[in-house]
Amino acid sequence: MINVKDSIKKEIQQVLKRHFQNQQVNFKVDYPPTTKWGDYSCNVALLLAKKLKQSPLAVAEQMARYLNASMFEKVEIVAPGFINFYLTEDCCSNEVLLNSQKEDR
Repeated sequence: MINVKDSIKKEIQQVLKRHFQNQQVNFKVDYPPTTKWGDYSCNVALLLAKKLKQSPLAVAEQMARYLNASMFEKVEIVAPGFINFYLTEDCCSNEVLLNSQKEDR
């Protein structure tokens, strides 16, 4: 079973493929330093902006429009160009269940 972090990475890769000419960037999806910045955070727009010679905030805004919103309560863009993801309650519940199943093994 795929975890939420991997699902977010896969979703971003699909956005890159479909809307950004399959640009290849070595981005990260991580836990932000504080929960006030969401459940997960991503640096893809910062890296992609360099390649596209655009503002990281503008690239992040474009990317956010194409993300599948079904697992996100909110997607927030913050300077200098991070994308912060706030998971839905259902998605959080599934992540807890998945983690507890891993611990049982």
